[in-house]
Amino acid sequence: MKYLRLLLIAATSSCLALNSAAALSGDRCETAAARRQLEQLYVDDQASRVAGSNAVDLDSQNQAALSRIVKACGWPGRSVFGKRATMGAFLVLQHADLAMQRTLLPLVRRAHRDNELPAGTLPLLEDRILVREGKPQRYGTQVDASGWPLPVEDPENLDRRRLAVGLTIYAEYWAMARERTGQDPAYIPFWWLLDEH
Repeated sequence: MKYLRLLLIAATSSCLALNSAAALSGDRCETAAARRQLEQLYVDDQASRVAGSNAVDLDSQNQAALSRIVKACGWPGRSVFGKRATMGAFLVLQHADLAMQRTLLPLVRRAHRDNELPAGTLPLLEDRILVREGKPQRYGTQVDASGWPLPVEDPENLDRRRLAVGLTIYAEYWAMARERTGQDPAYIPFWWLLDEH
């Protein structure tokens, strides 16, 4: 079953890569087509992670598709594209290379400020960038491969920072993660962001 799921993901991704130009007319944004593509990117991203597959090729294809969409449409905020499409864009960026994350961070910050992202998503990206740069994270959202939290700057004020950006306090985050998924936060699928926020 796992291999069938991976084959389906690969086939869907190939179709998206071939049809990604359909989301755009030249450099003009076609919102409905871009929305459908971003929603499919969301599904593919999560399916590949649940299946435990190596998603490097998929991430690369998704990153190229997101680049084209952002070039034509700007950051796909939820008021125009819908929550699932916005989360699809966010997931692609969260799994993109560091250069793309740095490039699009100002757009994501603006979207967050304008309430165009679900609460709590910006800190995930900011922490991911900090960790990739070899720095302590700010909000405690990133863990190592074994599921243990990576170093956090100023741990005494962690909960204050988390609350200020729409996250729960750290102890509640871990408890909620275990309760909802039976797993540590390293393994939480992003669907829970769609359910609660």
